[in-house]
Amino acid sequence: DGRRRDRPSATVAPTPACHAQEQAKAIKSQYGWARRRLRIGDLPHDLNEACKELEKNDVISAALGTHIASHFLEAKRQEWREYISQVSAWELDNYLAKYWTPCGMGTWLD
Repeated sequence: DGRRRDRPSATVAPTPACHAQEQAKAIKSQYGWARRRLRIGDLPHDLNEACKELEKNDVISAALGTHIASHFLEAKRQEWREYISQVSAWELDNYLAKYWTPCGMGTWLD
């Protein structure tokens, strides 16, 4: 048949890392399929979005009752306002040195 037989063919065994990557791809694909099939959307990105979604959900509001649902939402909105008004250590470390210099030396704070 014209093929050379003096060298064995090279086969490469998959590495454990390669196998793990393939498994991860398969799981991600199945997860995406299941979410589309069951019409499951993305989760809210933060507490504010979660409050908006809860407010639109008549089933949960009916289960909780109007009084409890409204008080719960108000408490969570207050929690969100308190949360977003805080400055984190990361923000201080990353932004304070970039945008502030002491003694009023021509900064945006002057």
